Amino acid sequence: MMARIRGWMQRTAAARFDGPERSFGDTVQLVLAMVGHALRMGWRLLRAKYDLRRTDSGRWVTVEGKAIVQGKGKVRIGEHCKLVGYPAPVHISAGRGGLVEIGAETFLSTGVRISAAQAVTIGRGCWLGDDAMIMDTDQHSVDNRDAPPARQRVSIGDNVWLASRVIVLKGVSIGQGAVVAAGAVVTKDVPAYTLAAGVPAKVIRRIGDADENSSASAGGSGGAAGRSAGPA
Repeated sequence: MMARIRGWMQRTAAARFDGPERSFGDTVQLVLAMVGHALRMGWRLLRAKYDLRRTDSGRWVTVEGKAIVQGKGKVRIGEHCKLVGYPAPVHISAGRGGLVEIGAETFLSTGVRISAAQAVTIGRGCWLGDDAMIMDTDQHSVDNRDAPPARQRVSIGDNVWLASRVIVLKGVSIGQGAVVAAGAVVTKDVPAYTLAAGVPAKVIRRIGDADENSSASAGGSGGAAGRSAGPA
């Protein structure tokens, strides 16, 4: 915890003063900024306790704005996750017998919607951009709207980035470190460390070297908690 505080102070000083504080006035400004940050963080923690009271949430989960949790299924949220429900709320729905599981240090941006009739699992350190949508069911059959819809688990690996307005449909698996471009509709599996785009989404190219990326991930780098801002 102290390491996080020291890191925040160093980043704030660098941003405000182009380096460490140099005068008493600089120190006062830094202390006031720290107090303001602590108050905002406290409010976001309290907001998370209230909005996510029906979930199994880890430590230091924060909500900025509003998060809505519905359904009689289970929702698990890992520690240090950040939900930004402003201006549009983050919406998580788990139907009876359904499961939504979100790994630690994952970032959910404004307007994100996750719906699970069976299971939606999201790995550690993921970024979900504005208005991204994930659902494991079609909600209604095309031919017979009164028929029970098909359900298929959705699985998203660690350190995946879903950009703004990505839609992930039932039965999809997205591999570790993959990136899905804005506005894509994912109907088929996306391999690890690839960039996918389009409607329907198709793999455009690989991202770096899979072996190097795997080593970096195992070493703990790339988590959303260590980044100052979320995805677009």
